[in-house]
Amino acid sequence: MHTLFSRNRFVPLSLLLAFTALYAVFAGVMPVFADAPAQDAATAKFESDFMQTMIDHHTMAEEMSKVCLQKAKHEELRSMCQNISDSQTKEIQLMQSWLQRWYQITKEPMMMAQDEQMLSRLNAAGGDEFDTMFMQMMIEHHNTAIQEATPCVERAAHQELGNLCQTIISSQQQEIEQMKTWLAQWYNLTANVTQATPSATVVTTTTPQATTTTPEANATATPDANATLPQTGAGFETNSLLWVSALVLIALGAVLFARRWKSF
Repeated sequence: MHTLFSRNRFVPLSLLLAFTALYAVFAGVMPVFADAPAQDAATAKFESDFMQTMIDHHTMAEEMSKVCLQKAKHEELRSMCQNISDSQTKEIQLMQSWLQRWYQITKEPMMMAQDEQMLSRLNAAGGDEFDTMFMQMMIEHHNTAIQEATPCVERAAHQELGNLCQTIISSQQQEIEQMKTWLAQWYNLTANVTQATPSATVVTTTTPQATTTTPEANATATPDANATLPQTGAGFETNSLLWVSALVLIALGAVLFARRWKSF
Protein backbone atom coordinates (compact mmCIF):
# COMPACT_ATOMS: atom_id res chain seq x y z
CA MET A 1 0.00 0.00 0.00
CA HIS A 2 2.81 2.39 0.82
CA THR A 3 4.59 1.66 -2.50
CA LEU A 4 1.42 2.19 -4.54
CA PHE A 5 0.66 5.41 -2.70
CA SER A 6 4.20 6.74 -3.26
CA ARG A 7 4.10 5.83 -6.94
CA ASN A 8 0.72 7.48 -7.47
CA ARG A 9 1.95 10.64 -5.82
CA PHE A 10 5.24 10.68 -7.77
CA VAL A 11 3.65 10.27 -11.23
CA PRO A 12 1.40 13.38 -11.19
CA LEU A 13 4.16 15.41 -9.57
CA SER A 14 6.59 14.45 -12.34
CA LEU A 15 4.04 15.23 -15.05
CA LEU A 16 3.29 18.59 -13.46
CA LEU A 17 6.98 19.53 -13.43
CA ALA A 18 7.40 18.42 -17.05
CA PHE A 19 4.41 20.43 -18.27
CA THR A 20 5.57 23.47 -16.31
CA ALA A 21 9.00 23.32 -17.95
CA LEU A 22 7.49 22.90 -21.42
CA TYR A 23 5.09 25.81 -20.91
CA ALA A 24 7.89 28.10 -19.72
CA VAL A 25 9.99 27.28 -22.79
CA PHE A 26 7.20 27.46 -25.35
CA ALA A 27 5.84 30.71 -23.91
CA GLY A 28 9.18 32.35 -24.59
CA VAL A 29 9.58 30.87 -28.06
CA MET A 30 6.16 31.02 -29.71
CA PRO A 31 5.86 34.81 -30.25
CA VAL A 32 9.01 34.92 -32.40
CA PHE A 33 8.57 31.88 -34.64
CA ALA A 34 9.67 32.91 -38.13
CA ASP A 35 6.43 32.08 -39.97
CA ALA A 36 3.81 32.31 -37.22
CA PRO A 37 1.42 35.22 -36.64
CA ALA A 38 1.34 37.05 -33.34
CA GLN A 39 -0.50 34.94 -30.75
CA ASP A 40 -2.63 37.81 -29.46
CA ALA A 41 -5.36 38.89 -31.90
CA ALA A 42 -4.99 42.60 -31.10
CA THR A 43 -1.22 42.43 -31.61
CA ALA A 44 -1.65 40.54 -34.87
CA LYS A 45 -4.01 43.25 -36.14
CA PHE A 46 -1.59 45.95 -35.02
CA GLU A 47 1.31 44.33 -36.89
CA SER A 48 -0.59 43.74 -40.11
CA ASP A 49 -2.18 47.22 -40.11
CA PHE A 50 1.13 48.89 -39.31
CA MET A 51 3.03 47.16 -42.10
CA GLN A 52 0.36 47.85 -44.71
CA THR A 53 0.21 51.52 -43.72
CA MET A 54 3.99 51.89 -43.62
CA ILE A 55 4.39 50.26 -47.03
CA ASP A 56 2.17 52.97 -48.52
CA HIS A 57 3.99 55.64 -46.54
CA HIS A 58 7.40 54.42 -47.72
CA THR A 59 6.14 54.31 -51.29
CA MET A 60 5.43 58.04 -51.17
CA ALA A 61 8.96 58.69 -49.88
CA GLU A 62 10.32 56.58 -52.74
CA GLU A 63 8.44 58.63 -55.32
CA MET A 64 9.51 61.91 -53.75
CA SER A 65 13.13 60.73 -53.75
CA LYS A 66 12.94 59.84 -57.45
CA VAL A 67 11.92 63.41 -58.24
CA CYS A 68 14.68 64.67 -55.95
CA LEU A 69 17.33 62.68 -57.84
CA GLN A 70 16.31 64.47 -61.03
CA LYS A 71 15.74 68.00 -59.75
CA ALA A 72 17.73 68.67 -56.55
CA LYS A 73 20.23 71.50 -56.83
CA HIS A 74 22.61 70.29 -54.10
CA GLU A 75 24.61 67.10 -54.51
CA GLU A 76 24.37 66.36 -50.78
CA LEU A 77 20.59 66.36 -50.99
CA ARG A 78 20.64 64.05 -54.03
CA SER A 79 22.87 61.66 -52.08
CA MET A 80 20.39 61.59 -49.22
CA CYS A 81 17.53 61.01 -51.64
CA GLN A 82 19.38 58.00 -53.04
CA ASN A 83 19.80 56.62 -49.51
CA ILE A 84 16.11 57.18 -48.77
CA SER A 85 15.07 55.44 -51.97
CA ASP A 86 17.39 52.46 -51.44
CA SER A 87 16.62 51.89 -47.76
CA GLN A 88 12.86 52.31 -48.03
CA THR A 89 12.69 50.03 -51.06
CA LYS A 90 14.36 47.31 -48.98
CA GLU A 91 12.08 47.99 -46.02
CA ILE A 92 9.00 47.74 -48.25
CA GLN A 93 10.21 44.36 -49.52
CA LEU A 94 10.81 43.14 -45.97
CA MET A 95 7.34 44.16 -44.79
CA GLN A 96 5.70 42.63 -47.86
CA SER A 97 7.49 39.33 -47.18
CA TRP A 98 6.52 39.39 -43.50
CA LEU A 99 2.87 40.14 -44.30
CA GLN A 100 2.82 37.15 -46.63
CA ARG A 101 4.66 34.77 -44.28
CA TRP A 102 2.96 35.75 -41.02
CA TYR A 103 -0.54 36.75 -42.15
CA GLN A 104 -0.94 35.47 -45.73
CA ILE A 105 -1.56 39.05 -46.89
CA THR A 106 -0.35 40.22 -50.28
CA LYS A 107 0.16 43.97 -50.14
CA GLU A 108 0.70 46.16 -53.19
CA PRO A 109 1.72 49.79 -52.50
CA MET A 110 -0.93 52.48 -52.95
CA MET A 111 -0.84 56.27 -53.09
CA MET A 112 -3.60 58.65 -52.06
CA ALA A 113 -4.84 61.63 -54.05
CA GLN A 114 -3.09 64.08 -51.73
CA ASP A 115 0.19 62.26 -52.35
CA GLU A 116 -0.24 62.73 -56.08
CA GLN A 117 -0.87 66.43 -55.51
CA MET A 118 2.34 66.76 -53.49
CA LEU A 119 4.31 65.05 -56.25
CA SER A 120 2.80 67.42 -58.80
CA ARG A 121 3.96 70.40 -56.73
CA LEU A 122 7.47 68.96 -56.49
CA ASN A 123 7.64 68.29 -60.22
CA ALA A 124 6.60 71.87 -60.95
CA ALA A 125 9.36 73.35 -58.79
CA GLY A 126 13.03 73.79 -59.62
CA GLY A 127 16.34 75.05 -58.23
CA ASP A 128 16.29 76.50 -54.73
CA GLU A 129 12.50 76.39 -54.65
CA PHE A 130 12.57 72.65 -55.20
CA ASP A 131 15.25 71.98 -52.56
CA THR A 132 13.43 73.95 -49.86
CA MET A 133 10.03 72.47 -50.77
CA PHE A 134 11.37 68.93 -50.84
CA MET A 135 13.12 69.19 -47.47
CA GLN A 136 10.07 70.74 -45.82
CA MET A 137 7.85 67.98 -47.17
CA MET A 138 10.26 65.18 -46.31
CA ILE A 139 10.81 66.45 -42.76
CA GLU A 140 7.06 66.31 -42.21
CA HIS A 141 6.81 62.94 -43.93
CA HIS A 142 9.62 61.46 -41.84
CA ASN A 143 8.15 62.86 -38.65
CA THR A 144 4.88 61.07 -39.34
CA ALA A 145 6.75 57.78 -39.88
CA ILE A 146 8.59 58.21 -36.57
CA GLN A 147 5.31 58.74 -34.72
CA GLU A 148 3.85 55.62 -36.31
CA ALA A 149 6.94 53.51 -35.62
CA THR A 150 7.42 54.51 -31.97
CA PRO A 151 4.64 52.32 -30.48
CA CYS A 152 5.65 49.51 -32.82
CA VAL A 153 8.98 49.08 -31.01
CA GLU A 154 7.14 47.94 -27.89
CA ARG A 155 4.02 46.37 -29.37
CA ALA A 156 5.48 44.22 -32.14
CA ALA A 157 5.48 40.53 -31.26
CA HIS A 158 8.06 39.72 -33.95
CA GLN A 159 11.55 40.90 -33.08
CA GLU A 160 12.30 41.52 -36.78
CA LEU A 161 9.48 44.06 -36.99
CA GLY A 162 10.48 45.71 -33.73
CA ASN A 163 14.04 46.06 -35.04
CA LEU A 164 12.78 47.60 -38.27
CA CYS A 165 10.67 50.12 -36.38
CA GLN A 166 13.70 51.14 -34.35
CA THR A 167 15.68 51.54 -37.57
CA ILE A 168 12.95 53.76 -39.03
CA ILE A 169 13.03 55.98 -35.96
CA SER A 170 16.81 56.34 -35.75
CA SER A 171 17.59 56.72 -39.46
CA GLN A 172 14.76 59.11 -40.26
CA GLN A 173 15.46 61.24 -37.19
CA GLN A 174 19.04 61.62 -38.43
CA GLU A 175 17.78 62.64 -41.85
CA ILE A 176 15.39 65.17 -40.30
CA GLU A 177 18.23 66.76 -38.38
CA GLN A 178 20.41 66.84 -41.48
CA MET A 179 17.74 68.52 -43.59
CA LYS A 180 17.07 71.07 -40.86
CA THR A 181 20.79 71.85 -40.86
CA TRP A 182 20.81 72.29 -44.64
CA LEU A 183 17.75 74.53 -44.57
CA ALA A 184 19.55 76.77 -42.08
CA GLN A 185 22.90 76.74 -43.90
CA TRP A 186 21.69 77.09 -47.44
CA TYR A 187 18.56 79.21 -47.06
CA ASN A 188 18.56 80.69 -43.55
CA LEU A 189 15.36 78.79 -42.83
CA THR A 190 14.31 77.02 -39.65
CA ALA A 191 12.08 73.95 -39.69
CA ASN A 192 10.06 73.74 -36.48
CA VAL A 193 8.63 70.25 -36.20
CA THR A 194 5.95 69.63 -33.59
CA GLN A 195 6.16 65.96 -32.63
CA ALA A 196 2.50 65.66 -31.65
CA THR A 197 1.17 67.04 -34.94
CA PRO A 198 3.43 66.38 -37.92
CA SER A 199 1.18 68.41 -40.22
CA ALA A 200 2.12 71.48 -38.19
CA THR A 201 5.62 71.66 -39.64
CA VAL A 202 6.44 75.34 -40.14
CA VAL A 203 9.34 76.89 -41.98
CA THR A 204 10.10 80.51 -41.16
CA THR A 205 12.72 82.91 -42.42
CA THR A 206 15.39 83.92 -39.93
CA THR A 207 17.58 86.99 -39.91
CA PRO A 208 20.27 86.63 -42.63
CA GLN A 209 23.77 86.17 -41.33
CA ALA A 210 26.47 88.68 -42.09
CA THR A 211 28.68 86.11 -43.79
CA THR A 212 27.68 83.66 -46.47
CA THR A 213 28.39 80.03 -45.71
CA THR A 214 29.33 77.52 -48.34
CA PRO A 215 26.92 74.56 -48.18
CA GLU A 216 29.47 72.06 -49.47
CA ALA A 217 31.99 73.05 -46.81
CA ASN A 218 29.58 73.03 -43.86
CA ALA A 219 27.17 70.23 -44.61
CA THR A 220 27.61 67.15 -42.49
CA ALA A 221 27.74 63.70 -44.00
CA THR A 222 24.47 62.25 -45.19
CA PRO A 223 23.40 59.46 -42.85
CA ASP A 224 23.51 55.99 -44.33
CA ALA A 225 19.99 54.69 -43.96
CA ASN A 226 21.11 51.18 -44.96
CA ALA A 227 23.58 50.76 -42.12
CA THR A 228 21.19 49.23 -39.57
CA LEU A 229 18.64 47.41 -41.67
CA PRO A 230 17.47 44.36 -39.70
CA GLN A 231 17.64 40.88 -41.17
CA THR A 232 14.79 38.39 -41.22
CA GLY A 233 14.89 35.56 -38.71
CA ALA A 234 16.20 37.68 -35.83
CA GLY A 235 16.24 35.72 -32.59
CA PHE A 236 16.30 32.35 -34.37
CA GLU A 237 19.55 31.23 -32.73
CA THR A 238 18.23 32.13 -29.28
CA ASN A 239 15.05 30.16 -29.91
CA SER A 240 17.05 27.16 -31.12
CA LEU A 241 19.01 27.16 -27.87
CA LEU A 242 15.75 27.22 -25.92
CA TRP A 243 14.45 24.26 -27.88
CA VAL A 244 17.64 22.28 -27.29
CA SER A 245 17.55 23.12 -23.60
CA ALA A 246 13.94 21.99 -23.39
CA LEU A 247 14.70 18.68 -25.07
CA VAL A 248 17.67 18.09 -22.75
CA LEU A 249 15.49 18.78 -19.71
CA ILE A 250 12.78 16.44 -20.97
CA ALA A 251 15.30 13.67 -21.66
CA LEU A 252 16.87 14.11 -18.24
CA GLY A 253 13.48 14.04 -16.61
CA ALA A 254 12.57 10.86 -18.46
CA VAL A 255 15.76 9.14 -17.27
CA LEU A 256 15.18 10.20 -13.67
CA PHE A 257 11.56 9.14 -13.92
CA ALA A 258 12.53 5.69 -15.22
CA ARG A 259 15.09 5.15 -12.47
CA ARG A 260 12.67 6.29 -9.77
CA TRP A 261 9.96 4.05 -11.19
CA LYS A 262 12.21 0.99 -11.11
CA SER A 263 13.11 1.71 -7.50
CA PHE A 264 9.52 1.21 -6.39
